[in-house]
Amino acid sequence: MEASDILAIQQLNARYGQFVDDHRFEELGDLFCADGVWEAGPLRFSGRAEVVAGFPGIEPPQPGMVKHLTFPAVVEGEGDEARVWADAIALTVGAPGEPCPVVAAGRYHDVLRREQGQWRFAHRVFVYSGQPVPDGLSAAPALPVSA
Repeated sequence: MEASDILAIQQLNARYGQFVDDHRFEELGDLFCADGVWEAGPLRFSGRAEVVAGFPGIEPPQPGMVKHLTFPAVVEGEGDEARVWADAIALTVGAPGEPCPVVAAGRYHDVLRREQGQWRFAHRVFVYSGQPVPDGLSAAPALPVSA
């Protein structure tokens, strides 16, 4: 995988958090493939239209009340498909100077596809810390063993 692909994937993750926090749900939908899937616990949105329609129901009523932070990711792939593992937390934002409690912590397990030159989420699964990794998902790969 080229460094430019890894940078583009980092940008995808950054846009995801900012679009969710700012209630830019139409633009959030554009980060997903048309048939893309988003899952977290029992919630599942299938297809770009469900992502756009579903997020307002799971986010606070006002933009900026939650801050989604995604840490640097492990990225593997070739061609137009990649697998990505990234730890993340979401904070509730209080008044300036007030504590910001963690409301979610876990890891994203993503499958990405490059479509028309843009990396998009084909399947994004958030697994809460302390919960088992669902069937079909794997842990991030180990470093290759050098000879």
